[in-house]
Amino acid sequence: EHIHWTERRKILLSLVELDDVKLAESREEWKVLLPLLQGGGDLEAARKESVSRQNRLVRELDKIPARVEELRRAQVEPVDESAIQALRKKLESKRAQQEAATAEIEAAMDYTQIQKRTKLRHELVQLRNTIARLQTMKRGVCPTCGQPLPADPKQDAARERELARLRKMEARYRKQLAECRGETPATPDAAIAAQKELGEEIEQLQRELMQLEFQLEQWNRHRSRLEELQQQEKTLMRQHEEIGQKIAAIEQFVQYKTGLLEERVNELFQLARFKLFDTLNNGSVVETCVVTVDGVPYSDLNHGMRLNAGLDIINALSRYYQLSVPIFIDNAESVTKLLPTVGQQIRLVVKAGSELTVHENTASSVGE
Repeated sequence: EHIHWTERRKILLSLVELDDVKLAESREEWKVLLPLLQGGGDLEAARKESVSRQNRLVRELDKIPARVEELRRAQVEPVDESAIQALRKKLESKRAQQEAATAEIEAAMDYTQIQKRTKLRHELVQLRNTIARLQTMKRGVCPTCGQPLPADPKQDAARERELARLRKMEARYRKQLAECRGETPATPDAAIAAQKELGEEIEQLQRELMQLEFQLEQWNRHRSRLEELQQQEKTLMRQHEEIGQKIAAIEQFVQYKTGLLEERVNELFQLARFKLFDTLNNGSVVETCVVTVDGVPYSDLNHGMRLNAGLDIINALSRYYQLSVPIFIDNAESVTKLLPTVGQQIRLVVKAGSELTVHENTASSVGE
């Protein structure tokens, strides 16, 4: 009674042998614990860490539906890629027609005028491309990647001024081109009209194509994000399931091991029974060491049952350590029947009279 329960527990567990690794190898569902056990890891610490990680995964999983719903509310419309391909082909066809019209016009012009007009057209195309980029940026969209641009009033004002300047330059280029046409005698009017009309059509097609390509990019990003969230949800659910299986394996293993340890320890005793583990409401298993006889805690036993429980424990330790020692039993007269022991019993009995009498008990061994 005077030994702390933790020391009593160590002594009891030293009486039985149980290899955790071999025990885990005995069942398929426990083999997941082998790396932890072989590395000398703590099962309870691993269980708590796994529960904490599982809770974090649950919180992450709970966020995904809201993110998916937010994407769906964005109302990004899908784009038919075949329509973009058709528009590109149409644009290529118009450009080919424009080149043919240009070739017809240039065939009627002298070389100097051709060079002048070619240079003007090239500069005009570059100028229009710059204007188109600035207009896109003015709408708050990056012309290269299609991403929204941060609001910046100073930049917007600067772009507006630059657009005004470029439009004036465009007007000058148009005027110069018109003057070149006027200086060229015998230029085919039909070809010039066709070239002008084709130029306008090409500009319109380019604007439509740019808009569709921007919408396609938006849709691809939208769809990619949805797929990413769906894949993330699958990954988190798989991880949650794997951790749940590990937690279940730890709890089942610990439950079986604790039951087996208690069973093997209690097999060593005739009367006494030891409870070495307690399971809390959260599933944790904590160490304890409670001795009972027929379900009654040692502290609640009567004097005679306490003595017999103590003799039972002495017997078990004597057998394990192969050691036999005399046992002094005080107030032996208060016990009707004492448990036989391996070692000699020296019973101290209160009896009327003053003489001390020694009786030899030949039937005091466990085997008799």
